[in-house]
Formats: sequence, structure tokens, C-alpha cells
Amino acid sequence: MVLEATLRPGDPAALISLLKHPIIRLGMDKAELEKQVNRLELLTLRGGTAPANPSALTPRVTEAIARLKDNPHKTHWQQHLLIEDQLEMLITLARRIEQAVEPLTRMAARDQFGRPVQRYPLPAWAEATGQALEAFCLDERGSLESLWSSEAGVTLARLLRELQETGDVLEADGPQWIDALTALIAGVGVKPKANDHPRVMIWGTLEARLLEVDTLVLGGLNEGIWPAQTANNPFLSRMMKTEMGLEPPERRIGQAAHDFVMGLGAQKVILTRALRQGGAPSVASRFLQRLQSAAGESVTEAMRKRGDDYRALAESLDYGDEQPFSPRPEPFPPAEKQPERYSFSEAGRLRRDPYQIYARRILKLDPLEPFNREPAALERGNLYHAVVERFVRGGYDARAPGAFEVIARITAEVFAEAALPAHVEAVWRPRFLEVAREFLAYEAERRPLIDKSFVEIRGEHHLPGLTVSGRADRIDLRKDGRADIIDYKTGLGPSPKEARTLLEPQLALEAAVLKAGGFADLKARQAEDLLYVRLRPGRNFKVDCVNNEKSTKTKPEDRRAADELATEALLQLAKLTAALKTGKAGFKSRVAPFRDSDHGGDYDHLARVAEWSSADSDEESGDE
Repeated sequence: MVLEATLRPGDPAALISLLKHPIIRLGMDKAELEKQVNRLELLTLRGGTAPANPSALTPRVTEAIARLKDNPHKTHWQQHLLIEDQLEMLITLARRIEQAVEPLTRMAARDQFGRPVQRYPLPAWAEATGQALEAFCLDERGSLESLWSSEAGVTLARLLRELQETGDVLEADGPQWIDALTALIAGVGVKPKANDHPRVMIWGTLEARLLEVDTLVLGGLNEGIWPAQTANNPFLSRMMKTEMGLEPPERRIGQAAHDFVMGLGAQKVILTRALRQGGAPSVASRFLQRLQSAAGESVTEAMRKRGDDYRALAESLDYGDEQPFSPRPEPFPPAEKQPERYSFSEAGRLRRDPYQIYARRILKLDPLEPFNREPAALERGNLYHAVVERFVRGGYDARAPGAFEVIARITAEVFAEAALPAHVEAVWRPRFLEVAREFLAYEAERRPLIDKSFVEIRGEHHLPGLTVSGRADRIDLRKDGRADIIDYKTGLGPSPKEARTLLEPQLALEAAVLKAGGFADLKARQAEDLLYVRLRPGRNFKVDCVNNEKSTKTKPEDRRAADELATEALLQLAKLTAALKTGKAGFKSRVAPFRDSDHGGDYDHLARVAEWSSADSDEESGDE
């Protein structure tokens, strides 16, 4: 792990696996080291796309600390980290890691293309590896007992010493040294000095012949294992072996038969075999078959019955008390512990999966970022939003001749700031430029109707015991005095029907806040249209209107105006939060999920969705 993390830097999982190894100390107390490594993992190694290089950790930790202090939306663990003021200790840990890998990194210089620039003899690599290992495993008392005192440590020390004595015959660069040492270690066996249990020993046939015990278990009595299959040598025929004085293959079968008979001479013997091998039925050893034939059916059956007692004991290890399926969680926390402020987007999650709100806002559990997660739909949506926001905020006219050049320049700036991996940017940037052409056409058509546009504007509205707040992507004030609320989407969801039925009440709540005068710099007014602008390339660019009071294809009773949706969304949210606070409803898991088969939510594992949803499915289908 030391070599992989240092000489092939990049994978944060390799580095964190090294730092969490039980014998790693870095001159620190074990408990303190575990605490600091966990903080280093959360702050620096999880999330993002930057490679993890143990020889350059200090700048990365310093940069992560600066981002943490400037982040206005800190998670609960980030706030806790700032309160405890442990940031300087993280820098100290990063410096210790850099010092530990220094013997290896000074030999692993690379050129601008990432290729090793120099090769070193194997003794030099062996010495540097030993120095790095000792730096990592040195405990707070200055002892290296955990590294060299075990059987594996003694074996490794012997291997490194032998490599140091080989001379400068072979040379290797960093990656080659990893492969060479891996190949050498693969051929070395580490045999424990003593058995783990004082009364149970695992022996080979030679040891079993020479030593005496109370009970002897002869295992693996399957044909092909005991005795092993004979194999013809492709280079030496049977006659050639005989002339050279080598033993014939059948001698091993005879030796195995001798070992079998010697084992039967113990005071108490248990004969075992596997009924299946590699998923297929197995054949009993010829020794066992002949023993049963000679003993007779009655004796064989008596032996099986005595063996059933031991088999039952072994099988009992796999059984336990029957456990009922976990029920669907529906916690009822006290009213004073429940949130009194919800964002526009959280209102939708509260409708669909209240348990997510419970886990995040009440238990204060934040999802754990993966290692080096590839940029996905969320990052793409944020980039598209940023480009469109800058274009609209800048007051550029989509009808002007140079409008596309302007949005292309903004696109280049936003993508440069994002520092995406090259293979991702090569796909996303041309795709967005296609989106930009459709967006400009939509803007040019819409611009004559608009008096002024507000982007990323914050608003909030207060009710007794409830505050609704958040940012609207865009609010357009039209020249006729009405207002349109726009939400940019890069995918197909949510659908207008979901928004119209208030499963996704974000736009409707924004309309309610606008009606109450809750947006800064905007007077109270009713919203005319609630629009989803789907930023997708080509013909997939689409504008969906949530309110459908003007539709001629919808039944009159199904038509909903924006003002009606706004009033109802606010009323439903107030009723739901009141029911949660009074205990009439609980924070139930997955009330209305997007897809029943999708268990990929941030808190689905905590809610044990896979367990109780399987139980529900069995009950509905009548399975027993």
C-alpha cells in the first residue's frame, strides 16, 4: 500500500487504506491518529476529482481549509470541525505523511507527461522502501515493534535485506519496482510460529504421522484431493523417469494410502468430506469407499449417525433466532426538534420522503462524498445554470449579432473555473454550445415581452411556526405587469404533472412567496406562468408550463392557474408540518418515491429500505 499510494499516486482510496492500516502510527498515539485521519479523509480526500498525492498533501489540505472557511453552506461535520479548531493538526498530519514518503518520492521524479525520468538499482529501492515503512509505523514511543516483530515483518525484513545484497544488476523505475516487489512477495509464504488455539492444530500428513492427539480429523476425503490426481509430465515420459531413478506418479497414491491408514490408528478419528466441490457433486475418496465396503453397511451407518452429532453442532453455528423484517421507519421526533424553515427544494423532499429531512435536519447526518467521484448530472446542471445566469444577469440581448460569441465566451470562463477532467469537458462543452443556440433562440423570441429579469434572487415567507425560503433561478417581470417564474432543468424531471399535483411544489411555493412580496427588490404580485426550461441540445430543448388554465385539451376541472397552485402549495406545506409537529404524522420513509425500485437515496441504507420493501412485496404477492 505504501508503494501504490506513493509511486502510483492518484487514487485517494489507496492512500486512505494505507493511513487506516492498524500498524500505521506516524509517531502519533493510535486514537489521535485515527481521529485526524478521519478528518483528513472527509475534508480533503472525499469529493472532487483531484488526484491524491501523499508527497503534496500540505497544499491540498491548506486549500481545503480555505474553501471550508469560505463555504456559506457548511455541513454539520464541517461546522463541528471549525468549532473544535483541529485544522492546524491536519496540516501537521499532512507534513508527517510527506516526510514519511520522502525516501520514495525523491526517487520517483516524473516529467511533464507523467513518465518516470530515472531508474534506480533494486537495492536502492529496497532501502528506500524500508525507510518509508519505518516512518509510517514508528509509534509515539519511537518503537518499530509493530512492523518488524511479527512473522510477516520478519519475512519482509529478510526479503528486503536479500534485495539489498543483490548488487546493482537490475534497475527499475517506480511502477516497475511495485510490480517487481509484488511478484517477489507472491512467492513468499508466511507461516505462523504457533497455532492460534492451544488445543486445536492444523497439520499436514507428515506432522499427523509423527504426533499423537486425542482426536484426529481427516478432512478432504474426496477423489482428486486425497489422493491427488496423477499428472503426466509433458517433458519426461514414465520410462525416462524410471531410467533417471525418479519415483513414478503412483508412489504418491501409495504414500497417501499409508498416511490414511496411519491416521486411522488414532484413539478417536473423524472422517469428513465435501458433498459438493465448486458447485458440482463430488466423489468420495477411493480410500473412504473401500473402508465402507470392508466395514459393511451396518458399521458404516453407525459411523454416519455418530458423525451427525458433530455435523449438527457445526450447522448450528449458522442458525440463530428468527428475526422479523425491519418495519418501514416512521419516527416521531419532538416538535421542538423539528425544523421551522424549509427551502423550496426541501418542500418537495418532505412530500416524497420525509425520512430524508429527518435524517439530515434532525439527526444532522450528512451524506458521505465518494472518493474521486466523476462529475455527473448535478455538476453538469450547475455549470449550465452558471452560464445562463451570467448571460441573463449581464443584460445581454439574445437578438444581437454577437450573442452567440458572448455566451461562448461565458461558457469558456465557467468551464475553466470548474476545472473538469479533460475527457468530461470534451463532451460537455460542445453539448452546451448546442444548448446555447436553442437558448438564444428562445430568449430572442421572449425578450420583447420582458421588462426586467432577476436571476438567483432570494426570497422567504413567514407563517406561524413555518418559514419558506430559497432562491429562484429566474423571475421575469413582463411589460404587461405580470411575472413569470422560470426554473432551469437539464433533465426530464420533474414533469409538469408532478408539479401540478404538488408532488414537486418548488415553483408553486416560489409563486406564493412572490405573491406575499417575499423576494427582495420585488413588489408583491401574482405569477402568470410557472415554467420549466429544459436546457437540452437540439430538438430536446423544451419549455414546459406547469399551470394549464389556458389549455383547451384539459378538462375544466383539471385546469390549474399559477395563483391557485401557489395558494394550495403553501396551505399543504403548512398542514403537513403541523401534522408532523403534533404527532399526527411521522417522518415516514419513501412516501412517494420517484421509482419504487430505486434504492439509491442518500439515506435509504439508514432507513433499511431494501429490507422492509422486500417484506412489503412478499406480503402483497402472497408469498410465504
